[in-house]
Amino acid sequence: MFEDLLQQKDIYGRTSFELAFEAMPEHDLFEPFKMPKNCSLNDIFSSTCKTNFSVLLSPHEYVILYLSQHFHSHKNFSFINVTDLLITSIKKSRIYPILTLKAYASDEFQTAVTNPVLSSMISESPIPFLAEHILNIYSSSFCNGGRSPLHKVVQNERNRQWEFASYSFMDGLFVNYSIIYLDNCYDEDGYNLLHRSIIGGHPKAVRYLLENGMNILQKTKANQSALTLSILLAPYTRNGSIPSYYTNYSRFHSYKLVNQTETADILFDHNGTVNFDGITSILLMHLGNLQFNRTKLKQVICPYNSDDLGLIHIASAKGMLSFIKSSKDLFGDEILKCRNKYEVIPIYLAYIYRQTNVVQWLEKMNCAFQRPDNTSEIIIVYNLVENYELSFLYDRKCFTHFGQAFKQLTRNQIFKCTGKDLRLPIFFKIR
Repeated sequence: MFEDLLQQKDIYGRTSFELAFEAMPEHDLFEPFKMPKNCSLNDIFSSTCKTNFSVLLSPHEYVILYLSQHFHSHKNFSFINVTDLLITSIKKSRIYPILTLKAYASDEFQTAVTNPVLSSMISESPIPFLAEHILNIYSSSFCNGGRSPLHKVVQNERNRQWEFASYSFMDGLFVNYSIIYLDNCYDEDGYNLLHRSIIGGHPKAVRYLLENGMNILQKTKANQSALTLSILLAPYTRNGSIPSYYTNYSRFHSYKLVNQTETADILFDHNGTVNFDGITSILLMHLGNLQFNRTKLKQVICPYNSDDLGLIHIASAKGMLSFIKSSKDLFGDEILKCRNKYEVIPIYLAYIYRQTNVVQWLEKMNCAFQRPDNTSEIIIVYNLVENYELSFLYDRKCFTHFGQAFKQLTRNQIFKCTGKDLRLPIFFKIR
């Protein structure tokens, strides 16, 4: 009788099990995320995990758990479309129904996660801990030259996903594939996994990939080095701090730890998990330990008497003090006074970009403020890249070469990058 009721469908062809998924309310990302206190999410349904499921799970999730255990004990998941249920759970930002299916419908679950659509949804979802527990790294099209869910997960653009507890879910890559293969595993934009972790600004991911052997000297398909990416594609900071709107969601995540008898609330600040400047120091440290031509690296950081600005100039404008200090440790004090063909020096750029932390430190290092010639100064001021002041989301890399003082040009570029037509104020005046 009970079995018949479970398989009975409503007028829309849905079973009671499927209705439990559809009726689940969407999880608000500002709502505390409940976690078992004494076990990992991987072990949540094991006999060793002592938690109170009536508190940990919502009423709908509890029903899903009960019915899943019933289907599992009767080996009767064959009539369930697990792929559709996973898609519903991801759309509603609910991880526990997903973990339930993983535990009690394991065969159907493993088949479902090979679906490219599902892999893509996982890589773009903000559900806490989803990718590291669910993403099938071998079926995520990570090395076919196209859109790669795994590359997206490693980049974690704008900290969309919560900080990963561990990158161990990627360990299998370094067991099953050679480092040469992974170094040359480019996505549609010509970036490998290391490049993507750098673009996303995640030091933890960068360290993990370097420690597992990925080559720091491997360039992008556009022939850019990892170090160059870390400077050029980093956002402009506010005295070293990443602008608060850089992340898609709140910088604070609220946890509620649950065991059999009590709960405990924890507020975790994810502000430090994105650190572009910290990545530059990691890269310079690794480069410093390699046996290769340091003169070439020094020229990239400081191209004396060149038409171009060096990385130390751009880093000064962006407030990347750790990079500047690491450059000094590698090449000495003189690199702090690096001037290009037009007499542009780091302290000048730090000054006009209001990076007072950099200015004050360079002054302590006996770097005197000096303006370039008048023509060069006008060009620099008219090319200030201050578009990070925009309050709405856009692809920040789209603005890399455009400044707000070129009014018409900037308006056109803003429209291209954001679809919005507006004018930007000018923040700086030549004194």
